[in-house]
Amino acid sequence: MAIMEVAQLARVLKNAATVVETRNTIPVLSNVRLIEVDDGLQATTSDLDCEYRETIPLAQATEDAPLAVTVDAKRLASIAAALPQGSQVKMSMDSTRLAVSAGRSRYQLPVIDASDFPSMVGGEMVAMLGFECSALAKLFGQMIHAVSTEETRYYLNGIFLHEIDKRACLAATDGRRGMAMPLDKGWQGGAPDVILPRKAVTILQRLLSDMPGRAQLRWSTSKFCVEAGDFLFTGKVIDGTFPDYQRVFPQPECEPIRFEAAAMREALRRVKLVIEKNRAMRITVREGAISLQITADATGTAVEELPCDATGGVNEEMTVNPDFLGDAVNALEGVDAVCMHLLPAANQMLLHMGDLAGAREVIMGMRG
Repeated sequence: MAIMEVAQLARVLKNAATVVETRNTIPVLSNVRLIEVDDGLQATTSDLDCEYRETIPLAQATEDAPLAVTVDAKRLASIAAALPQGSQVKMSMDSTRLAVSAGRSRYQLPVIDASDFPSMVGGEMVAMLGFECSALAKLFGQMIHAVSTEETRYYLNGIFLHEIDKRACLAATDGRRGMAMPLDKGWQGGAPDVILPRKAVTILQRLLSDMPGRAQLRWSTSKFCVEAGDFLFTGKVIDGTFPDYQRVFPQPECEPIRFEAAAMREALRRVKLVIEKNRAMRITVREGAISLQITADATGTAVEELPCDATGGVNEEMTVNPDFLGDAVNALEGVDAVCMHLLPAANQMLLHMGDLAGAREVIMGMRG
């Protein structure tokens, strides 16, 4: 029998259920594996590409046989979330079913043997980087918008962790935009470049954002893991070659156009009110002002202007996806002013925070 606080059980099961796919052809992959260990009840879920594992502290020890079973993850998570707060949950095997009780609530749930559950943990990790949990979540959040969702180019379906000038760097691209984020961390000699898959990064971003303390990101040529306290997330890296994205990033010699990030966010929010399926926005820069214009046959025209620091007779314009521009401005957070280069000849827009070797994003133009 396992006895634990309902709040801790509900939190872990909610997190564990994020790994479980809605539809599974392998029944045990819809389940969470529950195994009593020395320091608590270990909950594990998997989709064969990534695995979530966390240990729930037990409220009290029992002399009964230790629990080792799998049960429907999302159903048990829903039950735990509905149980009275402040109560204790008891779990034990009742013949061929899992008995769950708390207060006046009683459940008996069908199970699958724990030995049928796959395990991803194992294998040597050859490299490691340390982060504050919230900082790693923030990095993933800044990069995820540029990751491709097209399955045909699977090697773009993740964040590229690699070395540049002996420093760790993150990069992502979907072929229409690309972002690079150098990290203030050295690169371990002999560490392989890896691509962290989109689903794993999305889950980790959410789980780590409110988690206290530090996390370790470790990886090898085939797997990676993130460990923080009792939490362990393991995943497969994408088996592919990331393109040489640095060739796409321009090195403009002209002075950048500077604008306030908050003003651009508000201008984009208003101008997009008339947007249709053709998500094209004309951006024009004149000395001292940026003009944003969207024209749609059915919904009309919207124009927004915001001040900028553009001197030297600047007169440039191009057509871009306004969502791409908004995503880039949001990703370059931490500064009041964003630097922009419009390069119509190359059909590119480059945004950065004042350092062309720092965090930056390139956006390809559209046909207006």
